[in-house]
Amino acid sequence: MRMRGFTLIEILVALLVVALGILGIAGLQVRAQQSALEAQQRTQALMIVEDMVERMRSVGRSFAPCHAEALGDNTLGAGNDDDYTCTWGGDLRHHVTTNLAEWDALLKGAAVQTEDDNDAGAMVGARGCIRYDDATEEYTVAVAWQGMLPTAVPDDECATGAYGDDDRLRRVVSYRFRIAHLD
Repeated sequence: MRMRGFTLIEILVALLVVALGILGIAGLQVRAQQSALEAQQRTQALMIVEDMVERMRSVGRSFAPCHAEALGDNTLGAGNDDDYTCTWGGDLRHHVTTNLAEWDALLKGAAVQTEDDNDAGAMVGARGCIRYDDATEEYTVAVAWQGMLPTAVPDDECATGAYGDDDRLRRVVSYRFRIAHLD
């Protein structure tokens, strides 16, 4: 006795399996694109951190703390419209002010411009922090931005709470360094 419609059921099952496979591949592709964007943003953040570290090293030991003093607990980048200036006297004070203004522009995406002269080269919600520890004479330069997917909360406190109540979307790269005594 022959069963009618058996091949039709086989075809429907095969189509279901193929459809699930295609959905899986599409989901994998989306996840790969998100990971690539996260990696690109981390690379960009590292370059911006290194930029400020080199700026601070270039003004030397006498004026490097002025970068942290001018910012205090504030951040540069997204959401910042303030101008920060160093209150210390001296010839290099304008370099510190320029450094902070240019770093703020980098955090806001000034490295890449659209045809309409809009900034387009920043990470999502990029913010920069500079701290100085008098006891250890150690500087910390950090860049925070908003990631695409929740992960572990970063240890660094740069831009804490800036990306909603849950800091699991906050990404931070930081660089700790000292400037040598050359006396």
